[in-house]
Amino acid sequence: MLVDFYLLHNPSALCDFFACQLVEKAWKKGHRLYLHMDSLAHAQKMDALLWTFRKLSFIPHGLLDAKTNQAVSLGYPQCTLTPQQADICINLAHDVPLFFADFNRILEIVSDDESCKQAGRVRYRFYQQQPFTLATHIIQR
Repeated sequence: MLVDFYLLHNPSALCDFFACQLVEKAWKKGHRLYLHMDSLAHAQKMDALLWTFRKLSFIPHGLLDAKTNQAVSLGYPQCTLTPQQADICINLAHDVPLFFADFNRILEIVSDDESCKQAGRVRYRFYQQQPFTLATHIIQR
């Protein structure tokens, strides 16, 4: 499994927008994605943002609890379903998803916010202990 860490030298608010860009790029390449958030409120925020982040963009997506079979599913720890057939997980939560091993690739986004960096370090150490390949990408915008 490949785990990519994207280190953003931006405020945390831009992490969601950057995630939308990653979703669009991967979806256009034919990938099925799962976005993992800490809460329903964050999942709903991402749901709205995926419709509006780019004026002419269209990404078929839906909340995982809505039982939709979309190319892009959005969920959080309390969901009653787990993502089906997604090959990429974009983790926007502070913790590693419990079903992390179900994916071929995990994308982790870490902002300059101190609490986000600390949580990112914990996740990085966790993945280091797994038989995964880790890559780090520094994004400056």
